[in-house]
Amino acid sequence: MMDNILFPFSLHGKEKMWFYTNKVDFTTWDVCFNAFLTKYFLMGKTNALRSKISGFQQLPDKAIQVAWERFQEYIVACLHHDMEELLIIQSFFHGLNQPAQNLID
Repeated sequence: MMDNILFPFSLHGKEKMWFYTNKVDFTTWDVCFNAFLTKYFLMGKTNALRSKISGFQQLPDKAIQVAWERFQEYIVACLHHDMEELLIIQSFFHGLNQPAQNLID
């Protein structure tokens, strides 16, 4: 049984047809989630979003809070990034300018 019973209601058109055609194969939410990403979220897009996370840079003259919000947008856009939490934190910290890093330290 799937954990997220509302998922099918978020689908339309070919995605909805795909879901109901393959529904018996989705014994868990993880199986469904991974199958959906494999089918509809291209690897190139995933890699581009991972690169945004790992190569994050604070924009000039932007506050830490603004940088953090932008960084969080990258993470939300790619919830399946499969990056360890420590690596994500390091990416953010090392992407900050020196004064911001000093302030956080």
